[in-house]
Amino acid sequence: SIDAVVIATPIDTHFEIAKKAIEKGKKVFLEKPMASNLRDACELMDISDGKFLFVGHIFLYTPCYEMIKELVFGDPVVDLEFNWNKFGTFNEDIFLNLVSQDLSVACGLLGKLPEDVKLIKDSAVISDSDIVSLELKYKDGENCKININRVNPQKRKEIRIKTKSGKVYYWVDDKILGLDKEKKSFRVLFDSSDEPLGNEVGKFLGHLKNNREPLMNK
Repeated sequence: SIDAVVIATPIDTHFEIAKKAIEKGKKVFLEKPMASNLRDACELMDISDGKFLFVGHIFLYTPCYEMIKELVFGDPVVDLEFNWNKFGTFNEDIFLNLVSQDLSVACGLLGKLPEDVKLIKDSAVISDSDIVSLELKYKDGENCKININRVNPQKRKEIRIKTKSGKVYYWVDDKILGLDKEKKSFRVLFDSSDEPLGNEVGKFLGHLKNNREPLMNK
């Protein structure tokens, strides 16, 4: 009698629980990442073909992401830099739990996967890995850097976005800022008051109501 399930469990349990739910015909909201390895993620995609699997990469469902997509429409992104400072979530792998979030945004804005990923820095402070820096290279020359520090006392998430025409935007927490080169200053282009998780759940419920394939399946 249950139509849909939400799976928000430790990452290493995602695959097994989601697989059972999908095979039982349930519509599934699965917290990111889909699985702890590529093989299991591919299997979930295979068994969910023609069914309903919504993956909870929360930043893809925020108004700020939607605004950035509008701003760069027709002016491709060529350079990205992510800087994420926070404190906590030491019980989960930093790459699966946090880097996966930034990768989802990078894939969404660039429309492709990187050809090369280089680990520049990996430091242990509280857990095995707490401060990481990655460099991603793409076939058409785009660049992306991801820097995450989860032992920082100040909480801040910042994404610098540069387009082919030279425009520069910053996505800082819930704001989008644009660089005015003539005035040599930034101005706020968008300020969202929406609660990200509520917005994501609303999108999930909308997909359920309209029986529409989720964004992450595209």
